[in-house]
Amino acid sequence: MGSNILFDYTINLPISTLYNRLPGHNGSSPHGGTTILSKEEESHLVYVIKTMQDYNHPVSNSNVCTIAWCYMAELKKDIPDNGPGKDWFYGFMRRWSSELKIMKSMKFEKARNDALSVQVLDIWFNKLYIMLKKLDLFDKPTNIFNCDESEFSDDPDKKSVVVRRERRYSIDVHGGSGKSQTAVLLTTSASGRYEKKLICAG
Repeated sequence: MGSNILFDYTINLPISTLYNRLPGHNGSSPHGGTTILSKEEESHLVYVIKTMQDYNHPVSNSNVCTIAWCYMAELKKDIPDNGPGKDWFYGFMRRWSSELKIMKSMKFEKARNDALSVQVLDIWFNKLYIMLKKLDLFDKPTNIFNCDESEFSDDPDKKSVVVRRERRYSIDVHGGSGKSQTAVLLTTSASGRYEKKLICAG
């Protein structure tokens, strides 16, 4: 053991690294020590993160740590006074990388979010289906046009949030009125034909 310690100090390697190279040891033991929460307990935290995203309120990295801290305290876990930090957070993200990821959010004014519910979208798509079927347009892409408007806020700040792995983008609702926007109006057909774009600042 003494020679191992001497060798460790000489080449500046930790004992654990040398031990992992010993014959018969494959070095496959988990890194980072024991987790504070069990896998089942962490799964509840993952559920909360996903649910917050479903309501267009994705949680930031620090939000996850704060929620986890409250959860750990409720479960009477042995945690540091300042709560779980970056090491815990990134370890948590590695453990759940198949379900969660970090990405930049896009701001969406609360006024617009409240006006566009899931029910409203379902009704719209149902009516669209009925109309396309009635006019026999499913196999006529040149006769189907979509006029879509995209708005860019004068406050385009984005923040890193934790979302579902399969999510391609994330909406973050905030309290703006949406009155100060630059709008781009674009009309295209299902076959790829497009009209001239219209840009309005207001």
